[in-house]
Amino acid sequence: MKDLKIGWPDLVRLTVTTLLSIGVGYVVLSMLGYDPAEVTRVLIEGTWADNRNRAEVLLVATPILLMAIGYCVSFRTSWNIGGEGQYVIGAVAATWVALLWTQSSPTAIAIGLTLLAGTVAGSIWVWIAAIIKVKWHRNEAFSTLMLTLIAVNLATYVYSGPLRSSQGGFPRTDRIPENVVMPVLITDTRLHVGFVLALVLVAVVYVVLSKTTWGYKLLAVGQNQWAARYAGMAVNRIVVASMMFAGATAGLAGAMQTCTIARRLDSGVSVGYGNLAIVVALIANKNPVLAVPFAIVVATMASGSKYLQISLGVSDFLTQVVTYVVLLVFIVMQNQVAFWQEIWSLKWARQVQLLQED
Repeated sequence: MKDLKIGWPDLVRLTVTTLLSIGVGYVVLSMLGYDPAEVTRVLIEGTWADNRNRAEVLLVATPILLMAIGYCVSFRTSWNIGGEGQYVIGAVAATWVALLWTQSSPTAIAIGLTLLAGTVAGSIWVWIAAIIKVKWHRNEAFSTLMLTLIAVNLATYVYSGPLRSSQGGFPRTDRIPENVVMPVLITDTRLHVGFVLALVLVAVVYVVLSKTTWGYKLLAVGQNQWAARYAGMAVNRIVVASMMFAGATAGLAGAMQTCTIARRLDSGVSVGYGNLAIVVALIANKNPVLAVPFAIVVATMASGSKYLQISLGVSDFLTQVVTYVVLLVFIVMQNQVAFWQEIWSLKWARQVQLLQED
């Protein structure tokens, strides 16, 4: 499919946009009194210096990439921006299953059930917003945002009430048992097989979007729902399915992160991965393959904040501000560069046509 092919114009656009975004980031850092070159050095050395740090970056990239894959699909038909809520609901469902139903189950079955619970819960949660969109024609951005707030508060109720730890202390659940923890990829790190699963899902989604009828239908519905309906496509079903797929990937990410990394449900369940995934999907232009490097870059910036704070005294909040400024500039400039590329190509084609006429 044309929007998934990566040619020289795309590489030029991405290169120019990246350089412009980095330049703006450097200007912001300089205005705040920091040496951009030193910040870059600390960031890269702190996150990519050894296997353990590299593994931590990929660990952070895993849930971001999983949710970005879902957004690459759902953004073709709707503006489902509630991935954070679907992530939280997936975490709640997986924790519930892990603590109450799988403690005596074999490891493979326990892992499978908890991941399935998170996946199903995330898809059902966004199904509510999908039905509101197709049946009552209400804006899905608003409904998914409201569902995110409900999900966060529901999670608070769960770890403060029904599943609260019997040991007392701060509101949180008991520690999730070992039999639901996913196997690690690299010894002495926390990077688990979920990263490989995310890469496999990237390949599957790319093939589906570029090589199958369903991928064509997604494109058609996203570009013109009235024309797609006139052509006999089940528009409502396609919209609901694309949104539920995004919910499933978000719920899966929440299940993985809670059962394997956090190992319990508490106030830290919502960490903003859903918002970062939205940015990744947008700068990747809804291309799941491009989402991989961008997710790793965003994860590097997110993981490197602690090193900047230790070495240079850059606060975590300031790091987030600069990060989001750079990403915002990237999104804006990507469209602007694409516009000027189109203008230049039209002018070039016109010049060629005039030469041929002469």
